[in-house]
Amino acid sequence: MTYSYSTPLTYGPQTAQTNTKPSSLPYGAAGLVVGGAAGAVAGVKKNPFIDKSGEATDSFSKKVFQKYIDKAEDAIKKSHEQKMEIYKDIDGVKTSDELRALFSSKPDAKISLEADFLKNVDESNLAASKKTIKNKIIADTNASLQNVKNKIKTFWDAESKKFAKPDGGDEKIFNAIMDAKKGVKAKVIGKYAAIGAAATGILAVVLHKIISSKNNTNV
Repeated sequence: MTYSYSTPLTYGPQTAQTNTKPSSLPYGAAGLVVGGAAGAVAGVKKNPFIDKSGEATDSFSKKVFQKYIDKAEDAIKKSHEQKMEIYKDIDGVKTSDELRALFSSKPDAKISLEADFLKNVDESNLAASKKTIKNKIIADTNASLQNVKNKIKTFWDAESKKFAKPDGGDEKIFNAIMDAKKGVKAKVIGKYAAIGAAATGILAVVLHKIISSKNNTNV
């Protein structure tokens, strides 16, 4: 009589064989470090003040403009503040009398409107008049911002990559520039470092998983 076995007999305690994949965390951490360093280097090279065409950047110009307004003489500061208040409150105006009352409460707001503009506002043209006023405020503010933007580049020394005040330069604009630039470079470096770290860290994890998967299929 013969016996056959479908599976071989084994004796003693058996150890199950498992394939453990190495963690991707160290690779991600390394990627963050490398990417952060590369991003920081890119941030150092980035000029947040003047673009490649030699013009002041929009974001920096707005910061300088606000710093200039904050320390400007009362006439300029009040005019700007009250124009912004009119711009914010004008949508809530329901009648021509309310519109005139709004302007009366902001006597220092200098808006480039025709002399008799408010007198000619009535209920039939109120909506159009409000739109015209808002557009005028935007245009006046943009013109002031552009004026500041044009002045900023006159203080930029392209050779030394620094701001310097030439003889006869606007002292108040220069002071606003120096005030606005504080911390700007550090923020740019931090931003680029974070972007580089995130991108490289994710890439490192993905690549490691792809390589690990291939190695496991080849075993």
